[in-house]
Amino acid sequence: MATTNPVKNEINNLKAEYDRLAKGKESFLTLLMSPNFLKAFSIQTLLRIQHLRLEKRIYYASFREYRDSKNAKTMEKIVTLVLMESLHKRIAYLRGEMITSLTDFVKTRKKSINTLLNAARRQTIPAFRGKGVWKIGDYSP
Repeated sequence: MATTNPVKNEINNLKAEYDRLAKGKESFLTLLMSPNFLKAFSIQTLLRIQHLRLEKRIYYASFREYRDSKNAKTMEKIVTLVLMESLHKRIAYLRGEMITSLTDFVKTRKKSINTLLNAARRQTIPAFRGKGVWKIGDYSP
């Protein structure tokens, strides 16, 4: 039995809804206002897709930068951040930490979600992504 990816399902639903509306020469704004679209997609999913697109643009730009000027600084930064994120994830699971989403973690701390998301992106806190969602381990020996 094949597992289904909810983000892929949502993207396929979005494409089908857009194709349906595009046949009638409807605008993208009409798509955003359609009840089917609003039912099927959450703002968080759309923001996640937007963020992944941004990460891909930076990733491919680093290859162009290296090709054009032999500067590997951006690629080194990307690899370093990805490696740190991977290590944070492995350490959290090996320690047997209680894994929670960053949004749930914020509720117990006195910091804003944006502050913690930025810290997670910069890897200044031991956060990692699991299925596109930022998570963090809570270690209590």
